[in-house]
Amino acid sequence: MKNFTVSAIISLFKGEKFIKGRIEDLLAQTLGKEVEIVIVDSNSPQNEKRSLMNFSRVITTSNILEPLKLKVCTLRGTEG
Repeated sequence: MKNFTVSAIISLFKGEKFIKGRIEDLLAQTLGKEVEIVIVDSNSPQNEKRSLMNFSRVITTSNILEPLKLKVCTLRGTEG
């Protein structure tokens, strides 16, 4: 496992036309080869994953996180 200097987290939601530029900008930084890129898939209706395939050398499926499925609980007091 490689140690990275910087982790960049990108949340994807309706960003299909921007994701390519975001990743290219990150890779162009002086620390470009030392940047871990983590993608958070926020259930976007667009097809950003298709754009990510162009960066398969730096973004693997393990770098793409699915959103957590959280349950909302309501606490109720007991009546005496």
